[in-house]
Order: sequence, then C-alpha cells, then structure tokens
Amino acid sequence: MSNAMKLLLINLLIVLGATVWIALIPEPTGAAGMAHKSIAGMRKGGDGLARLSAIFVPALLLQYGTLSAILSLILVPLWRGPQGKSAAAFIHAVSALSVVVWLAIMFTYKGTLEGDDMPYLLGFPLPSALTVYAVWGVGLLLSFLYVFGFEKYVYTKEDREGFEALLKDQARDT
Repeated sequence: MSNAMKLLLINLLIVLGATVWIALIPEPTGAAGMAHKSIAGMRKGGDGLARLSAIFVPALLLQYGTLSAILSLILVPLWRGPQGKSAAAFIHAVSALSVVVWLAIMFTYKGTLEGDDMPYLLGFPLPSALTVYAVWGVGLLLSFLYVFGFEKYVYTKEDREGFEALLKDQARDT
C-alpha cells in the first residue's frame, strides 16, 4: 500500500472517529429548545455555548473546509501533469487559506457564544462576515486556476495532439 493511500485511510479514520465521538456525546440540556413562557407551541433556544462546547473539538475535526483542505493537501501532490507540471504549490496555499478561514469562523462563533464583543464587518458580525465574504472567495481562487491553467495543467497541447491522432486512427479504421 502506498504512502498516499495510508494517509487517505488515516484521514478517513479520523472522520469516522470524530463521527462516532459526536454520536456518543449525550445530548446537552435544552438542545431541542425549551417551551416559551408566554407563547404556547413556541420553543426558545437554550444555551448555545453549552450545546457547542460538548462537540467543539470533534466538530473542528469534521469541519468541511478543514477536511477538504487536508484531503487536497494529500491528493494534489500525487497528480503531476505532463513534463512534471503541477499546480500543487498554488493548491497547497489555497488549501491552507481554506483551513484558516474555517478555523476563524469556528473560533469567532465560539467567541460570540462566550460573550466576546465581536466587531462588525460590512454589516455582519465577524463570524457571519467570514462565512458570507471569505468562504466563496477561497473556492474562487481554485476556479481561477482551472480557467487560466486549463491548457497548462488539464488539457495540454500534447493531450490535444494525442486526442486528434486517436480520432484520425478511429476514422481510418471505420
């Protein structure tokens, strides 16, 4: 088994372990809300920090942005384009930025629940502003790589020539 497969299996075991860990944590008091005092049929939320603190560490492990970035850090270096061309350095940087954004969202959200005074950024509290303005921006960087690096990394001149030769061979055989 290759080292890359071992690392992939380790990451999948981390995901499985975090999932089981969360499933085994007992439900905190008031997790489904509590009856409202004056409005029948309405439920009000409980203590958000109590709900989050029980699962904060495994939630960090399961955080989509963090896991996808870790997996890309493992899988991207395995791919090499023709003549060893690779966009791995750029993708590593974007993956690291993704991890930073998702961790910032988690820690600022936890800070909000703990009562920290969060600054507002472009009309939103900091955790919401990071979600609205930063998450899509990281993905946009990878889109730029695909658009501007398509002929260098995805479908090179050599690929096109090989495909055209394949089409000529196929046309000649029929």
